[in-house]
Amino acid sequence: MISALRRMGYTKDEIVGHGFRAMFSTVCNEKREEHNINYDIIELCLAHKERNAIRGAYNHATNLGDRTKLIQWWGDYLESIVLQ
Repeated sequence: MISALRRMGYTKDEIVGHGFRAMFSTVCNEKREEHNINYDIIELCLAHKERNAIRGAYNHATNLGDRTKLIQWWGDYLESIVLQ
């Protein structure tokens, strides 16, 4: 990601790869009423670990269906802002 951004001419002061993760998290959390997917799924998509040790020890669900819906919503959202 970083190499691609630099080849496109962006400097590290303009954008870094982690900025895309932050953008995904921010937009998905701000627009939860649009996609109707809960916060835990957003965190799973970002590969964040469960903060609650007990829950993390027992819950091994992948929630692939909800993750797929969220990523499809994200793709549709990005497409909609590009086409404006």
